[in-house]
Amino acid sequence: MEGDVIGVPEAVEAVVRVSEVLADADRAQVLGWSGDGDGVDPDFGELPLIVRLGHLGSTFARAAGGLDPEEWRAVLAAVEEVVAGGTPAAREAMTTGFLEEVQNARADNVDLAALGPRSWEFCLLMERRAGSEPQEWMLS
Repeated sequence: MEGDVIGVPEAVEAVVRVSEVLADADRAQVLGWSGDGDGVDPDFGELPLIVRLGHLGSTFARAAGGLDPEEWRAVLAAVEEVVAGGTPAAREAMTTGFLEEVQNARADNVDLAALGPRSWEFCLLMERRAGSEPQEWMLS
């Protein structure tokens, strides 16, 4: 991928290093927040990690149908890597930011059956806590 990602939180770095689409979306969001690309607004401080990952999750969901299958799998593998073994802060941001956005977009043909086991467990838990009937793939 073009250019290394330096100075970004672990959870963001995990997904932007494997997807140019997500890397571009992240750069645009950080620039929009800070005006100069450092991700720090003089009045509001650093772009919140959960907001940043939520934006990446919704970007992924919108772009999912057009992504190369290899890139799609690499993003989901990176998400699973963080959810299964990242720092507590990275896991929390990945699940409540990225995964919740992707899960909310399931009506947009996002194939959640391709998630890793820990990511899948989180999505199932969220379905149950919301009082929703879990999707068929979640129960198999």
